Amino acid sequence: MLVPLAHHDWQVLRTVLRAEAAGRPPLGRELRVSPTRKSKDGSFLDELVADGLLTPAGRPEGGAGDAAEPVPFRTRYTLTERGRHAAEFGEYDRPYTPGDAPLTGKAAALVAARGGRPKGRKRA
Repeated sequence: MLVPLAHHDWQVLRTVLRAEAAGRPPLGRELRVSPTRKSKDGSFLDELVADGLLTPAGRPEGGAGDAAEPVPFRTRYTLTERGRHAAEFGEYDRPYTPGDAPLTGKAAALVAARGGRPKGRKRA
């Protein structure tokens, strides 16, 4: 299933792509390209990592004295293959696997009328 990127996320991925071309993975604080409420705590970086677009490159920099700055801003990030594709085209492919859902509507009524057994061949 193709998932389009939000403009802000696309900007972040393009910034990582340019920084990698320059030779050094960027810090999370460098990826805060627009200072909005959504980006003030670094959770947008965690979402990109969870989607498989970015991956942390090493441990967070700075010591325990940097408690004022969130951990995502002190971490360096690199693109994954999926993230590289998303940075280029603005969309990425995510597998879609629907979960099990209970039957509703007419299908549920038919199965209930049969006593909970689906229609099919009888086995001997």
